[in-house]
Amino acid sequence: MRVIVTCYLFASLIATALCQSPSPPILKVATFRNGSITIDGVRATAGEVDGKFRELSEKKGILWYYREDPMKNPTPNVWAIVNACRKYHIIHRLSESPTYSDLR
Repeated sequence: MRVIVTCYLFASLIATALCQSPSPPILKVATFRNGSITIDGVRATAGEVDGKFRELSEKKGILWYYREDPMKNPTPNVWAIVNACRKYHIIHRLSESPTYSDLR
């Protein structure tokens, strides 16, 4: 009887551990009308985008992307974001809010 209980507890611990996989990291990127970029709320350059996206891809993370005034012509920095997404096959979600509140 003790062996059966021990096996049951062990099996339930393994099942719980397998079901509790960590959620993927999220990188929040915003581009603005004036061409500026923020990455997780910190001002960044187009050159920094490539490295951050490479890291995100290695960690199998997700990009949350906000673009101010998306109906206007994109700035070169917007294209840097798009090209980095393609290059590293980044899974992304588009936000209509600079607070990303629509993606929660």
